[in-house]
Amino acid sequence: MLIDEVRKCSKCGKCRSVCPVFGVVNDEVMSPRGRISLIEALLEGNLSNSERYMDTIMACIRCARCSNTCPVDIRMENITQAARDLLAEKVGIPDAAREVFRTLLPDPEAFRSALIDAAGSTSESEVPLWQLPLFFLEGTRLPKLAEETTLDKYPEYIDSDGTKRVALFVGCSMNYVNTDIVDSAIEVLGKLGVDVFLPKDQVCCGEPALLFGDRDGFNQLAERNATALKADEFDAVVTLCPGCGVTLKRECDLGSEVYDISEFIQKEVDYETHPADITVTYHEPCYLRLGQDVSGEPRQILGKSARLVEME
Repeated sequence: MLIDEVRKCSKCGKCRSVCPVFGVVNDEVMSPRGRISLIEALLEGNLSNSERYMDTIMACIRCARCSNTCPVDIRMENITQAARDLLAEKVGIPDAAREVFRTLLPDPEAFRSALIDAAGSTSESEVPLWQLPLFFLEGTRLPKLAEETTLDKYPEYIDSDGTKRVALFVGCSMNYVNTDIVDSAIEVLGKLGVDVFLPKDQVCCGEPALLFGDRDGFNQLAERNATALKADEFDAVVTLCPGCGVTLKRECDLGSEVYDISEFIQKEVDYETHPADITVTYHEPCYLRLGQDVSGEPRQILGKSARLVEME
């Protein structure tokens, strides 16, 4: 039970030293220890679902740094998700969010139209948005949308006469904005002798719905993706976005193992490189290193391809 997991916390405070949110606001309730104390009080009936409580729970970015520091192995990202699910059940989900998660995201054409409308109405002074499905929030600015989506650009089957075959999950950002990343991924996989299945019916991974505790909205998207990604036979599901990857690995049953692209290449493909005469460094996403335990694979690939120097 959730209360049993919460009570495992000894309140030692080691999590405070690594929490990026606490590091910015320096407020105890915004630390993992503070959140877990509030959740415990709520479950014991000593606290209400106040606006302050809701703000605290929603501020967690689920990077899992605290979980990887915790001496008793508490998975705070799971506790925070359970608290969000409970908030949605008791308080509800904002109407705008519910509309996006349950109506727009399952309908790619409607979602793209809404993105185009939203992009045309934002100003340069607003904050850029990294999770496209949250475009309805105030004070956000969408990045420039690609002229053609990834799923429109490519056929569903990309044959390289390879010995392996993967289903490629592109997610919202890679489909609507950063299509050049998908271009590179498909090119690299082709050169490595990997055929690509690009299901046209895939939709958002559902992470934004989870952020709001909308389990019904998430389940609708997860079922759509499971159907799309089980439509044919392949060796693995490959992801390009760490956020999508951690969601598919933690929350979805796709019938096949899910890999980040660097993880798949390093573990499942025999490859040789022609090292470039350049020096590179590497910044690893929290959702990749801490959420998926993928850290060495990107470095191994880069180390074979260039001079890799770790940043401070």
